Amino acid sequence: MDQCAYVIAYRRDETGERRRNLDAVLRHVEPIAFAEVIVVEVDQVATPDLPSTVNHIQLRDSGPFNKSRAMNVGFAASSAQVVAFADADLISPIEEIELAVASVEDRFDATTPFDRIVDLDAHATAAVLADGRLPDLR
Repeated sequence: MDQCAYVIAYRRDETGERRRNLDAVLRHVEPIAFAEVIVVEVDQVATPDLPSTVNHIQLRDSGPFNKSRAMNVGFAASSAQVVAFADADLISPIEEIELAVASVEDRFDATTPFDRIVDLDAHATAAVLADGRLPDLR
């Protein structure tokens, strides 16, 4: 995992729900020894107070959210041999992320860790932020 970057495309919303989701995702992947975690934010104003371990890239843009652009910028900014792309509102079990990265390192060009996911609604986000535990997986 020390040769893997974890890239998250992100845009704030007025309610603060997306920020809470991002915080939950960052907390969830914290135990994984990624080479780097990159949050690419597409918005006019940068989100303050992201963890110091996160490479925060700001793309100033008030137009429609361009997730593809954010992912491309995150990929270009990474120096890792393997890049994992993630959403700021979905959590996959750590074991599945690690298995997906290992399979790319060993033999595949691409894979997905989303055998099971948690879609972060307000309840699921609160649970992850409170004690790090995952709600029931779908």
